[in-house]
Amino acid sequence: MITFSSEYLNQISGEKEKGSINLIAALLNAKNVSYDQKDLEKLRSLHKLRSSKHPIHSGEHEAITVFKSLNIQYPPANWEKAGKICLHHLVMSIEGLTKAMVEHNP
Repeated sequence: MITFSSEYLNQISGEKEKGSINLIAALLNAKNVSYDQKDLEKLRSLHKLRSSKHPIHSGEHEAITVFKSLNIQYPPANWEKAGKICLHHLVMSIEGLTKAMVEHNP
């Protein structure tokens, strides 16, 4: 597994971004990597969902919007299935960004 510190990503991207998704975007943009913006949008949606649901937070109104963007009815009739859909979107987004980086620098 490859890990990067925020300091390292800031150094490479030349940006002083906050937040891991913003740092990833800054790095990809700094390196002129062509990637699908939808992959970052999905990551942001999943982050927003994580930050808005109980027991961590109480921003249920934000969760409704995020569930809708992921094509999940709210409240989910089957939370396990909803979780699997979220994990699928996470994996697909990471795979898409990874593919873009590999194709940019084979």
